[in-house]
Amino acid sequence: MLSFIRSIFLASFVLISSLYSVAQAQVPSPSSESRADAEQLLLKAIKKVGKEGKGAFPAINNPKGEFVKGELYVFVVGKEDGLFYAHGVAAGLVGTDAKVLLDPDNRFIIQEMLAMAKQKDSGQISYVWKNPSSNKLQAKTTRFEVVGKYIVAVGFYN
Repeated sequence: MLSFIRSIFLASFVLISSLYSVAQAQVPSPSSESRADAEQLLLKAIKKVGKEGKGAFPAINNPKGEFVKGELYVFVVGKEDGLFYAHGVAAGLVGTDAKVLLDPDNRFIIQEMLAMAKQKDSGQISYVWKNPSSNKLQAKTTRFEVVGKYIVAVGFYN
């Protein structure tokens, strides 16, 4: 039952995000966090997940913790199952199917990331996403690294 409720929550989140994004102009806003900040956050998360495995997830799920910096946050997806295992700003997504996540252009961005992760242990994907700092759609790039059975990722706005 809990799995069903989480699936409904995620589907609602995707639908609302899609509807919201259609109504917003794709106007970039200045970003206070940089690619370098995102890289540092990613490296710190890779180290922690590599050392502690799933024991790292409570720290990553803490929205006021060390894995969230302004609009930057870490998230972790299972390499094989595509489930969210951790999310710095939306811990409610943990346990839900990340593969159904669509960007405003109707691209399955996590499915693309999973496909890339099967080819090589690191990479990046660019897409459009709502910037929580400005509430505007903006170009975003997410860098990821495979750590065991997990994909650890951080995105930054361009």
